[in-house]
Amino acid sequence: MNEIHQAHKWVMAMAEGKKIGFYESRNLKDWHYTGSFITENIGIVECPDLFMMRANDGTLKWVLGASANGKSIGKPNTYAYWTGNFDGKEFIPENVGLRLRESTNKTRHVDVGVFVEGQYSYVNRAFTEQPDNSNRNVESRAPFEGEKKKVHLKILIDKTSIEVFIDDGEIVFSNEIFPETNDKAITLFSEGGTSIFENVVIKHFNKD
Repeated sequence: MNEIHQAHKWVMAMAEGKKIGFYESRNLKDWHYTGSFITENIGIVECPDLFMMRANDGTLKWVLGASANGKSIGKPNTYAYWTGNFDGKEFIPENVGLRLRESTNKTRHVDVGVFVEGQYSYVNRAFTEQPDNSNRNVESRAPFEGEKKKVHLKILIDKTSIEVFIDDGEIVFSNEIFPETNDKAITLFSEGGTSIFENVVIKHFNKD
């Protein structure tokens, strides 16, 4: 576990199996749980670190790192890290994109975006009704250069399909989706950092 001093309190990052828990204390004796960060496909995490680092463009980024023991899942033992934002209670990795075919209560949607730290683009169907009860095949991924400052998305959505063209077709996703008929909302989101959405154009194509 690692302790840092921030805003007149101590913050502790503790390895807890496949997740990293965050705790705070004013006196180094009484600790209170504030949140956690769940890792994916790297095995058991150990010895987490949480610190700030200045990027090449001069901005400060929070970095969460941990040793990863992946032997139990057939992965190597390595060191993993994520960049994003830490608000004093929980860590949010950099993630930007769109929620499409979203329900009015925000619980159902298809996500398209870029996970900057993970250096991949994705289409995620986990939050819609879909037949894969195992949830093993609900997200499609493709490599993406995390250093890029801009990305162009062209997205075509039909009743049961979604086509995503990234940077004029350099990356293409084609997925079957299962939204409810009345789920038609769109939400732009940016997690763990600031993003600017420019030249957003929405067109409706009629059958006739």
